[in-house]
Amino acid sequence: MLFGIDFLNFDILSAIIFLILMCIFLYIKRDNLVIQSGIKLGKIPILYFLLLKTKIGLKLMDKIAEKYREPVKLFGYIAIGVGFIGMLLVTFMMVFSVVLLFTRPDIENGAALLVPFTTIPGFGYLSFWHFIISIFCIATIHEFAHGVVARAHDITVKNSGTGAMGLIVPLIPLAFVEPD
Repeated sequence: MLFGIDFLNFDILSAIIFLILMCIFLYIKRDNLVIQSGIKLGKIPILYFLLLKTKIGLKLMDKIAEKYREPVKLFGYIAIGVGFIGMLLVTFMMVFSVVLLFTRPDIENGAALLVPFTTIPGFGYLSFWHFIISIFCIATIHEFAHGVVARAHDITVKNSGTGAMGLIVPLIPLAFVEPD
């Protein structure tokens, strides 16, 4: 408790309020949403993506890609290489963690899911707001960079947008760009 506020209860309450507000927003925008469902139970989508297509940021993507075309292309190629190296490293670390889990169960394992309301070894408690703000910033910057690199290679970006990944109810906000 700090200043008489139990932050775990505040965290859960704010997550519930955020979820309700996101559902209300998506309901209001329902006519403009594109639903991409993955897993259905009969006709009811269980795992799905709700996408709100917009034109937000497209002019800025064009402007940056036009002004810095060659550096952006170079950045894209370097990012591809770093991405592959990162995937190899993460794969190795996951395999190494599993091996440690079975061969040395007495030591603390370094693998943890980055989900709110959990304690992460070496980091501490991950609050809902830290999680949501991080996801929002990372997804927005990441997808915007995809759009800029696509435009630098003269690939038309039809839409940008936001949405939510749902597991029965919309849970995780997301961002996207849609190249032509």
